[in-house]
Amino acid sequence: MKARAYKPDDRSACLAIFDSNVPIYIDPADRPEYSAFLDNPQDSYLIIELPNDFIVACGGWYISNDE
Repeated sequence: MKARAYKPDDRSACLAIFDSNVPIYIDPADRPEYSAFLDNPQDSYLIIELPNDFIVACGGWYISNDE
């Protein structure tokens, strides 16, 4: 597996991963916000993929200056 930076072409794979975690881990009501985030990700957002370029995970972190 390898980690790399998110690219706009990864959007559909990330949404599929999101959907695969609904409703056990993620509230389906959060999908529009996540979808909008993918259009302009902030800070570090990473993709984890297998050697055949199959995306198996995505995630990152966000630092807020408000806290």
